[in-house]
Amino acid sequence: MDGITFSCEQGSWAVPATHGIWIPPHHLHAGRSHGPFVGWGVYVAERACSGLPGTPRTVPISGLLRETVHRMASWGIEPHEPARERLAHVMLDEIESLPEEPLRLAGCVPYP
Repeated sequence: MDGITFSCEQGSWAVPATHGIWIPPHHLHAGRSHGPFVGWGVYVAERACSGLPGTPRTVPISGLLRETVHRMASWGIEPHEPARERLAHVMLDEIESLPEEPLRLAGCVPYP
């Protein structure tokens, strides 16, 4: 299997390369790669998470989310101009709208 397994208090998920996992703030978690893996992570400030799911879940990575994150990854640390703020809101809207995929692993011991 190409991908990662993520575990947290609520359970464990198999996350293939075409998917991602949303882990809300304050959820201790661990990940394990199954072979060579190339991927990326996005950390969302807690204050921006109010509209996002409150529990961990696997989601398909849409083209819009992937391209938005790639654009945002090229930004420096300078303050965000209005266009960048709008793109960040698009990313949050896209995370919120992605459907949950049933990739939770049955019978796995939760972390920690």
